Amino acid sequence: MHERALRRRYALIPLLSRLSMLDGSAHRKADLAAGVIHALGIGGRSRPAIAREVFMSLWRSHLILQYINGASKESIWSFLDANVHVTGPDLRELEKRPQGAIIATPHYGAFLPLCVYLIQLFDQGRKLHVMFNDPAKTPSNRGHEDLFRRVGHNAEFHYPDRRGIIAVIKALKRGEILAIMPDVYFQSETLLSVPFFDRLLRMMPGTAYFACKAGVPIVPIYSCPRRDFGFDLEVQPHLQPGGEDEDEDLAVYRLSCDYAANMERRFTRDPFHWIYWDNLMSRSTAFVDRGGRTDIGVLQQELHRLFASAAPMVRGQPALCQSYEQLQAAIAAQEAA
Repeated sequence: MHERALRRRYALIPLLSRLSMLDGSAHRKADLAAGVIHALGIGGRSRPAIAREVFMSLWRSHLILQYINGASKESIWSFLDANVHVTGPDLRELEKRPQGAIIATPHYGAFLPLCVYLIQLFDQGRKLHVMFNDPAKTPSNRGHEDLFRRVGHNAEFHYPDRRGIIAVIKALKRGEILAIMPDVYFQSETLLSVPFFDRLLRMMPGTAYFACKAGVPIVPIYSCPRRDFGFDLEVQPHLQPGGEDEDEDLAVYRLSCDYAANMERRFTRDPFHWIYWDNLMSRSTAFVDRGGRTDIGVLQQELHRLFASAAPMVRGQPALCQSYEQLQAAIAAQEAA
């Protein structure tokens, strides 16, 4: 697809968002996401209007990725140079620091074109490492890996297995850069439960673990498809790991909470681009009711779940401690009343 054709199709997306008779997967996903966003009281508009915004974000991101997948490397570089609008700290400043860094992008907006942009950005500078799940386990990643390898000569790619984890930690300690998607979710005994929109979100600890193990900051970035064309890239201030004297499990948990809080603030401001709204309820547990009161029964159930799934080394200890403290405080408040 030529860029001219891409622009024509891009301009039709607002019209497509209003054709409710189209019963496609994007409409269904948008409607499910809108239900969650509306229930959380964010988005600032009616559920149908939220669904249209989500649909338009999905299609804009899809068209940008479709164009990049079919373009030559030179056309991709030209497209990104002309159509990516960056705000916040300059990512190139990371190359001037002696230590490494983790660039963290959730599955939000045009996240795959963003990964291609990062590969381009560091193509002539500090080595970039990209971690994603093995296509043998996640078949949809096969095309993404082919694209990344086609456009990047100064990037290395890793799966989150033992070999990949060791390679990434060594690279970060050498001062190199890792790009990763922290909100990816697989059922695992190492999951942490972190506060997120008055719920306990089950989250993979890997991003925070890498940051604490290598002593490097996390740089949150968010990519939103623009209404006219291209996408905006927002770079946020760094999240720093704890000091060397802090317990490692607690440091990983606290940094995971910091990142979840960063996502919550960004999603509250512009919620229409996160692709995981439709499974939020299945991967989290509410612990605050609509009146702002802590639900003691839910916290007790979450504690039981965490104990039942704890690994031999009890990696969920920080989450257990946090939930226990919330439970004790809720009980005390109830008794005082």
